[in-house]
Amino acid sequence: MQLFLHRLCITFGISAQIKAVIDRFYAINGQIHVPKKVALIMTYADTAAKEAQPIINHYETLLNYLGWSDAGKVIASGVWTEGDVNHTQYPIQAYELGKNI
Repeated sequence: MQLFLHRLCITFGISAQIKAVIDRFYAINGQIHVPKKVALIMTYADTAAKEAQPIINHYETLLNYLGWSDAGKVIASGVWTEGDVNHTQYPIQAYELGKNI
């Protein structure tokens, strides 16, 4: 199993950088349809869980399409400015996720 881990920093949707990577999947479709474990680490400024759901849905759709399996998620809400994540449980969750993969 390979692991593909990327941190998504959400402003108003998927960043242009992540979108560019996903768009290029089509060119290498046959090479990437192999079993992989994938983790989602996402930050967003809002504190409403419903605001993260579109990105989570996109992530899960992508996993389903590629045949990859979810190794876990860390969804960090209320992270707006640099340092907001400090003194929250999110760094510990990310560490535990990485340690258990």
